[in-house]
Amino acid sequence: MKPDKTYTPAQLENADRAMAFLASLPDGQRSMVVTVASAFIAGMEAQTRLTAQEQTGKASATPNA
Repeated sequence: MKPDKTYTPAQLENADRAMAFLASLPDGQRSMVVTVASAFIAGMEAQTRLTAQEQTGKASATPNA
């Protein structure tokens, strides 16, 4: 079992602000913003994995064409 993650006060404040922003949007816009944010975060996570692979030499130096 993974240990519980702890968050800094700054992270909690950012989460509160994000939730307040989402709550202020109409339902249709809210789902669109959540979808775009999720895609953005997934892209950032993928880039982190790719960078880690490149640094350990597991990824190819040339992109697939």
